[in-house]
Amino acid sequence: AQLDAFAARARRLMPRAAPVRAQCRVLNRVLFEEYGLKGNTEEYTDPRNSFPDEVLARRLGLPISLAVIYLLVAQRVGLELEPVG
Repeated sequence: AQLDAFAARARRLMPRAAPVRAQCRVLNRVLFEEYGLKGNTEEYTDPRNSFPDEVLARRLGLPISLAVIYLLVAQRVGLELEPVG
């Protein structure tokens, strides 16, 4: 439900027919500025940084956890992004 809410907010702000880069800027704003998702630099090894439900609840996570959330929200707004290892 939370991922759907993030996507709904991004969809409301996203200009129609915007280039992918502009759509990603909107997604960045929603996830990282409005909802405050960020990397846990203080307690990087905390196991909760790896569990998506904990990351969503605490708004803190590992880069890979944040990337998974980003991809799931992007998919919901119709952005076809590919992760790069």
